[in-house]
Amino acid sequence: MKKHVIVFICILFSGSILAQTNFPFIGLGKIWSDLTHFDNTVSPEIFTTTYYKFGNDTINLQGKLYYPLYLCYNDSTMTNWVQQQQSYYREDSNKVYVSYGMEEDHLVYDFNLEQGDSVWIDPAYGYAHVARTDSALVCGAYHKKIYLTYNPWNDTIDTWIEGIGSLYSTFNPLSYHFLTDNTFQLLCVSDSICQLYQNPSYSGCFVSDTIPQAGMEIFGINHSFEISPNPIHQTCLVTLKEPNIPDFTVFLLNARGDVVFTEYSKTNPYLFNRKDLSSGLYFMVLVCKNMVLRKKVIID
Repeated sequence: MKKHVIVFICILFSGSILAQTNFPFIGLGKIWSDLTHFDNTVSPEIFTTTYYKFGNDTINLQGKLYYPLYLCYNDSTMTNWVQQQQSYYREDSNKVYVSYGMEEDHLVYDFNLEQGDSVWIDPAYGYAHVARTDSALVCGAYHKKIYLTYNPWNDTIDTWIEGIGSLYSTFNPLSYHFLTDNTFQLLCVSDSICQLYQNPSYSGCFVSDTIPQAGMEIFGINHSFEISPNPIHQTCLVTLKEPNIPDFTVFLLNARGDVVFTEYSKTNPYLFNRKDLSSGLYFMVLVCKNMVLRKKVIID
């Protein structure tokens, strides 16, 4: 009898060791640090860092609890947090969903995926496929690691770690690969207990720099521009303080670093029209023949 009890206890114990432990993606106190590298032939290379975290000011939509996503753009002190365009996230059964305002939510992550499974990207690109899975050691525990390809025979386009997210674009996984020519990388993830992830290519969690092309000089703070009004409702005037600039190129980047607007101007001041751009935080970059200027703008 005792022998049978011991065997039964051993079976239970071994089962508890082998049982899969889920590591939640959403967590208060968790901070992500994402790097965007914008490289364009008509502008300098721009590196920016965006921090992300979830707020505790939750909302209830159709009986489900959602957490708002906040971001802090290119600020190493992490003092200026703003909500990302009414983005709300929830997690259920190891799946992460996002809802933009009152819209129906969309699947962002499914950490239940196994080799051979597929996950929908969008109508233009169809499905991504799970090439394989293994584990990553995170703070003393093994988290599931998922490698995805666009087609089964292609190279990996995205890698997910359970509880951490994409190693390229945390809050725009998979689709980031097709949006722009920008390069996205996850720098760091931390919570109140430990550093969950550190990009091995970087020594820290913040990178911000502008690398000029040949013949371009980055001027200092005395050379700037004004945006009026800011916040922008429909139009605004962009006025360079340096009067002897005949022309420049205007770029508008969203909070992820995607270029959403480009226009060449031969007038100063320049009239900007937001057209169908959605409300939110943006960054206006002016590229002249010998300088690069950048300023935060809000479209309401």
